[in-house]
Amino acid sequence: MKPIDSFSKWGANMIKNLEGMEIEKKLAQKSKLEKEIERRMRKNDSRY
Repeated sequence: MKPIDSFSKWGANMIKNLEGMEIEKKLAQKSKLEKEIERRMRKNDSRY
């Protein structure tokens, strides 16, 4: 294997990992948002 091949493979893995992290971050933000909305809805319900 040429060093350039292993480097491009390593680069591709890095990009894949970064994309995965971005997706995980977005999912975490989404679930945080959903929890916040749920919390606010419960707060509003307690008034009635």
